[in-house]
Amino acid sequence: DEAHAAGIKVISYDRLITGSSSVDYYVTFDSISVGKAQGQYLVDHATGTGNPLYLYSGAATDNNAFLFFEGAWEVLQPKIADGTFVIKNSAQAVSLQSNATLTHDQEGQIIGQTTTNWDFNTAKNLAESNLTAATAADKGNVFILAPNDGTARSIADAFAADKDVKSYVITGQDAEVASVQYIIDGKQSMTVFKDVRTLVKDAISTAVSILQGQTPKTTATYNNGKIDVPAIQSPVIVVDKSNVQSALIDSGYYQASQFTGLGAAPAATTAPAATTAPAAAGSGPLLVVINKSADQQYFIDLQNSFSDTATALGATVKKYNAKLDPSLGVSLVNDAISAGAKGISITVPDQTIGPAISDAAKKAGVVLIATDDGIKDSSGNPIPFVGFDGKDMGKKVG
Repeated sequence: DEAHAAGIKVISYDRLITGSSSVDYYVTFDSISVGKAQGQYLVDHATGTGNPLYLYSGAATDNNAFLFFEGAWEVLQPKIADGTFVIKNSAQAVSLQSNATLTHDQEGQIIGQTTTNWDFNTAKNLAESNLTAATAADKGNVFILAPNDGTARSIADAFAADKDVKSYVITGQDAEVASVQYIIDGKQSMTVFKDVRTLVKDAISTAVSILQGQTPKTTATYNNGKIDVPAIQSPVIVVDKSNVQSALIDSGYYQASQFTGLGAAPAATTAPAATTAPAAAGSGPLLVVINKSADQQYFIDLQNSFSDTATALGATVKKYNAKLDPSLGVSLVNDAISAGAKGISITVPDQTIGPAISDAAKKAGVVLIATDDGIKDSSGNPIPFVGFDGKDMGKKVG
């Protein structure tokens, strides 16, 4: 509001600023299309009627979670109405299944029962609880709407471990390294790839257009609770086993060396054999270093120095980038734990994720060290921290 009052144009990036009339533009991936793509994938892989459908969603506090679910519901609801799918884990969704469209409050009711809170452990616990409550007849060949990759992996592991689940088709989002490997290995069916390079390019183009006195070309509007905000939507891409190579490797987004078994995995996702994602090759313990940003030389140097030192001492090292995204930071810590890491060093994208990641590491018996920014666990206790003495730096500057 202060920036807008001063005559500065405000561009909301990736996530919509809600409850304010001071937002001029919104640059984002088409969140509704993400949900539609997830729903359509399930529809395309379903045959006959009576297919068990399990619904999972993001955080009830995240506007994007509602948009993802809105898109998925638009595609799935007709197929629920005609009997192709039968909802198995949400009484609220069952009570509203005749509604082709849902109000925000109605979506909230369903999300309240299906939320993963974007959290690895919450998703796993909810899936296990749903499976415990379900009968063998509610399982078999199942279809699962999972909101993103981190939750998809934990939910997939729970379903794969259930002896009454014969096969599953499960969605995802973000094309995280660990989930791409899951897709290659046949443990996750698909992911919706949101190429951040495209998003950055669209954001820069929007800003340049404004600076040149032009009106940016918009493709949609999003209501933020106060106004309809003009939006520039970046495209999304559905990735499964059939196009991993072309979409993610040939495009230069990832390197083939980051994965094993490219071109050799089955297209279908089957159960019940749940296995742990493979750790990096090497004889020493697996250590993971998570960078808050790959765009700032300071953090690049910090990560590379950790890697060089740990490798010289005989450890196997994996390097991840949280891209300044707190939810991705949490997912990467959970990925590292699942991959068998013995230690994790993280420069957090936001200190608020401290309790979630420190508690997860402690529960798994994994050493967690924060660098640059200190964090605390859920009890308010600081975890081991390596950083500069800010007071001393200030004294020297003074």
